[in-house]
Amino acid sequence: NRGNGVGLSGDEVASLFGGANSIEVVGGSTDLEAPTVLSASLSPNYVDVSSGPQGVVFDVEAEDASGIREIGIGVRFDKPDGQSHSEYLWYSPDDLQSDGCGASTSVYAGGVEYTRCQNEFVFDSEDYAGTWIVNDVTVLDNRGNGVGLSGDEVASLFGGANSIEV
Repeated sequence: NRGNGVGLSGDEVASLFGGANSIEVVGGSTDLEAPTVLSASLSPNYVDVSSGPQGVVFDVEAEDASGIREIGIGVRFDKPDGQSHSEYLWYSPDDLQSDGCGASTSVYAGGVEYTRCQNEFVFDSEDYAGTWIVNDVTVLDNRGNGVGLSGDEVASLFGGANSIEV
C-alpha cells in the first residue's frame, strides 16, 4: 500500500455506474425548513457579581415540524479600544423538560460553586463590567435545519431589551 489513489467526480462517476449514480429515498423526512423563532426574553437584565456569580436566564420560544434540538445565545461586550469579547451559550430544550431547568453545578471565579439552569448564562467577577449585548440567536431543529438571527433581528426579537448590565 503506497497511498496512491484516484478520485472520480461528476460525469466520471455517472459513467462508472452506467448513468445510474443517484438514489431516491421514499418515505423519509420532508422537513427541509428552518425553525421559526417566535419570541425571546432574558431575566434579569442586571447582575451584581461583586459577591459571587449571578445568572441570566434566557427563554427562547421556537417551533418546527421535527422539534427543536438546540438553541444558541451569543453575548458580546464591546471594549473601549474597539475590540469586542464574545461568549456563547448552547442548550437543548429537551434538557429543560424534567424540572424546567436541567440544573448543573459548576465552579466559577474564586472557587465559588453555582448551580445554573441549562438556559442560564452565568457571569462572575472575571467577566467584564458594563453592558453586554445579546447579538446572536441560533436555533437548530432535529433534522439539522437552522436559523441564525443577529443585530437588529435579535434586538427586535427581544423587544429591544437585549442588553445585560454587569
